[in-house]
Amino acid sequence: MPFRAVEGDEGFACFAQRLEDAVRTEIDRGTRHFITGMCAGMDLWAACVVLKLREELPELGITLEAAVPHPGQEKRWPESVQIAYRAILEACDTRTVLARHYFNGVMMVRNRYMVDHADACIAAMVPGTTGGGTYHTVQYALKKKKEVINILENA
Repeated sequence: MPFRAVEGDEGFACFAQRLEDAVRTEIDRGTRHFITGMCAGMDLWAACVVLKLREELPELGITLEAAVPHPGQEKRWPESVQIAYRAILEACDTRTVLARHYFNGVMMVRNRYMVDHADACIAAMVPGTTGGGTYHTVQYALKKKKEVINILENA
């Protein structure tokens, strides 16, 4: 990410606002079900936005699904992130665990699951990126004719 993910960082504040605006736009378009990949960073930040708006707008019936790549993915993260992960996981309406254990490629399985079960994808991809998980997920979404909203485009 082109910012420091800490409270008070101007770049992060701008990112967080763009993320919330993108989720609100999807809600305004009629989206009620959101899926988070449950990885540290963008996935958990987006989940927090959806949970906040679900609480603000209970009449809309917004739901959040956790697409967990494999049990225990959070075990090596800092304790503070593990605590946030568990709280978000508990708050999700549904949990889909995509593999019984880690294997090379499990994140791609998770990413494809999310794309296959979505009409649109909200991504945070630095313009000009040509590799990595986000890039390949965006390419897969475009191939599947899904709308991609890149909140870092024109940032």
